[in-house]
Amino acid sequence: MVENLQLMRMRARASNNDRQHDRMVMDKKRGFEKALLYSYQAAWVRADGSDDWHRALMNPHKVKFDYDEKIISIDFGSGFHAGTTFEWGKDTGSYWIILKTEDTELAYLRGNCRRCNYLTAVDPETHQEFSQWAAIRGPVETKINTIQKAGLVADVPNLSLNIYMRDTDQNRRTFERYKRFEFNGRYWKV
Repeated sequence: MVENLQLMRMRARASNNDRQHDRMVMDKKRGFEKALLYSYQAAWVRADGSDDWHRALMNPHKVKFDYDEKIISIDFGSGFHAGTTFEWGKDTGSYWIILKTEDTELAYLRGNCRRCNYLTAVDPETHQEFSQWAAIRGPVETKINTIQKAGLVADVPNLSLNIYMRDTDQNRRTFERYKRFEFNGRYWKV
């Protein structure tokens, strides 16, 4: 029994990891690297505007009528982070945005991503058009609220639009609170 424990210590020292936690992270990273080679869910991805392709896993998460969400797993060295817009696959032409990442994953970057549409909108004040990849959902409301008072009847607009896009200075200026923009023939207020 003592010999087995000594052999385990020698193996741990040989791998330059005496801590069990570090060994588990390394083992998980090795498993991830094997999955990148052999899994059918592995694909080439590249950040929007970059020429560098990286291998990543895209696992199913939620597929709804109006959006598709997946879990991406990619090496930390890729430079991907929450807010990164990327192309999935060299021949699919689909773009995705990473919504959030799991801070507890230490072996590789893991996060939720959503399929993007090409957003083209117009600022009604400046008439300036802007375009970029963004995950858009909405309007999804199915009920119209009605107010009836003193013999008058009015419908209350209840359409909402959720847009996930990169956090840039231009996007912050364009989508300031209460600012209006035109999208798909409708005017929206942030």
